[in-house]
Amino acid sequence: MAVKNKLKETFRWLWITFAYGLIFLMFFGKRIHDHYWPPHRTTIADFVHLSMRASAFGSDSGVLQIQNESEYQITGTLAVVNHDNQQEKTFDVNLDPKQLWEIGWTYGWDFKPHEEIYLQSNVNSVGPASWITTRMDNGGVGIQPKP
Repeated sequence: MAVKNKLKETFRWLWITFAYGLIFLMFFGKRIHDHYWPPHRTTIADFVHLSMRASAFGSDSGVLQIQNESEYQITGTLAVVNHDNQQEKTFDVNLDPKQLWEIGWTYGWDFKPHEEIYLQSNVNSVGPASWITTRMDNGGVGIQPKP
């Protein structure tokens, strides 16, 4: 009889703990999630800024600059595709908050006009974004969002 009462008491406390945990998640769960990743931003382009600077090795090529403009660490994959040469290269992205990262000849890619750049976050709720490199009036390489 004593064992049966102990079991009832144990299950009673388990149910109480479960109920309080459920109530806690209902009221505070969304706030906890929002603290780690804002749900109102939909693509990785909302967190980073991509730009090009002239390469030191030639004016007809560029160096990609990726600036993390958020307060969050960003991890993901960057893919560059050159359809003219049928070349493709991927890079692992790991950017601390406010960090600037440059990719160019030292990473094995010389950016030219008409290449496509794809950036995908490892966070499922944040969608990918893509850009196209362009030829600028001064002969250098520029970048713009892909339409």
